[in-house]
Amino acid sequence: MPKSSDPIVQCLEYASDARSFELLCSDILAGTVYPGIEPIGGTGDGGRDAIYHDYANDITTVCAFSLRQEWKQKLLEDCRRVKSLNHKCDRFLFATSMQPTPDQRDQAVKTVREQFGWPLELYSRERLASAIRGNLEHLLELYPAIFRESNFRLAGGRQLDTSRRDILLVDHVDCDQGFAHWIARCLRLFGYDVWCRGIDATSGEAADTTIRELLDSRTRHHLPVFSKESAKCPEFRGRVEQSAGTDRRLLPLRMENVNLTDFSPRVCKLDPVPFEDHRAIGIRTLLAKLQEWNAPKDHEVARQRLDGLRLPGPKDFIQNEQELLASNVFPITTVPRLIHEWRIVGKLNSVRIQSARQLWPFVKSGNNMFSFIQPSDAFQGAVILKKIKATEWQKSAPGYYDGKDARDILTELLRRTLEFAFFRAGLLWCPERELIYFSPKKFSGKRVSVKLPSGASTTRAVCGEKHLWRPNQKGEDYNWQLAPSCRCFGGFQNSWEFRTRVFIRVTYRDDRPIESNRIITFRRHAASGWHQDKFRDLNLLFMQHAAAGESEIVVGEGAQRVVVSTQPRTFVCPIGIDEEALPKGANKFAKLKERTDNELNESEAHE
Repeated sequence: MPKSSDPIVQCLEYASDARSFELLCSDILAGTVYPGIEPIGGTGDGGRDAIYHDYANDITTVCAFSLRQEWKQKLLEDCRRVKSLNHKCDRFLFATSMQPTPDQRDQAVKTVREQFGWPLELYSRERLASAIRGNLEHLLELYPAIFRESNFRLAGGRQLDTSRRDILLVDHVDCDQGFAHWIARCLRLFGYDVWCRGIDATSGEAADTTIRELLDSRTRHHLPVFSKESAKCPEFRGRVEQSAGTDRRLLPLRMENVNLTDFSPRVCKLDPVPFEDHRAIGIRTLLAKLQEWNAPKDHEVARQRLDGLRLPGPKDFIQNEQELLASNVFPITTVPRLIHEWRIVGKLNSVRIQSARQLWPFVKSGNNMFSFIQPSDAFQGAVILKKIKATEWQKSAPGYYDGKDARDILTELLRRTLEFAFFRAGLLWCPERELIYFSPKKFSGKRVSVKLPSGASTTRAVCGEKHLWRPNQKGEDYNWQLAPSCRCFGGFQNSWEFRTRVFIRVTYRDDRPIESNRIITFRRHAASGWHQDKFRDLNLLFMQHAAAGESEIVVGEGAQRVVVSTQPRTFVCPIGIDEEALPKGANKFAKLKERTDNELNESEAHE
């Protein structure tokens, strides 16, 4: 069959994440014909990935989803499973990432009716894609494991090739980040789809370009934060003027009294929402204005389950007291002015390159190497280099570094420098998964201390052993190790920062990495029960461990030092959030799912 030119169809055709595909199919059905569908896929589902109960007509539809190429064999297996366990089933729905021919579809419908007595509704790859193209394009952003970014035109993690304008874009300069993030969090609590720089990713993108593209194609309302500093920023003023010409598009937020003489008359005549005196009054005024303008709510927040499970509402977790918030953003306080250049004498394959990174932080481009600091003696003994010169990266011409611009080479070099600090602190490199991780031989059975922004201290495990239990099957023992991931970003006004993320490396007991098609199951099991405070502590732990107990990570000497603060960017919100209340809805669903699985397991054992 010829390949489709439709990127949605292509992504479904090459999808490999079974669990994401199950959830995607459930969301497609929930957004079309079965708004109250109940996803129950996973271990012990008894052939049922989801169930829909039509209580008015007493009809139960059992749904099964599959990525297998032998889709008809999987269909019959699931039907037999449901039949053997005596599950109530009046209709059977099967979704597949394959594309059956019309004859194959008709034969499948006939076979299911003759053997099991159920009408079959078959969702093929093209039918799923058509449903997404209808009113469900937001799902493309929610399932990156299926819909790869390379197949779509994105900005800031949002799809641009769509007619939907549903985003509230909170725009700000660096010094107003705390206020902007507070506004964005408040609006998200009330169900709005908000994009805000610093919360949403702009990986590898110029922030100003990303914001302008979102304003052009996805933004319903532009919420710029007016302050004395933002009024001085030409990029910020340009974005405000870009939005000012559209009716009911621009809704400024006034954080402090500011002179708007640098803006055009059409901006000056607007009435910003005041926040300079009373933030509570300001947020109520903003919410009333958005309601008056019929700003759409976020798809996930608006959708509620028929079984009474819902996402927490504001009253469930808002506290009327200040809260200190810590991000996973760590500022780079010192960046060297010079980048040194060396020419490689001889050959250096990929294996030797990765081994060399543990001895010296560098960027390789062509036959040249770039670094802030001189190579170590151990490195020079393994690789022969010839010094060329040192250049000021701020004054270099575009494409100077073997075709790379200074900003690109600097971003990569800063990341390599932090990775070198992790190696220096005893972490190891996994060539199979291409990540840095805590060695079980060094950290097994140990807990690493971490100091919180509040001043309190705690400890966290960075590796361990676990057992994955499976119903009616032999369980599996495995090891897990934390793997810090970092990205370097260059913000406005020439500021630089690292953003860290928590990954988990999972291996068999003999330290062999688990196969890629099974990793998600083990990672999910290893991180079960982890909530926001756990991930906050781990991000702090990564940086503090690399600093060997100091307040800063320092690589290099003198003017060529790279210095990174281990204190994350923090800000104080006037209204706090009860972190313990956030997982209540998730815990409630988990208990219900556990009870359902136990009932299924007991039924299987009885059979």
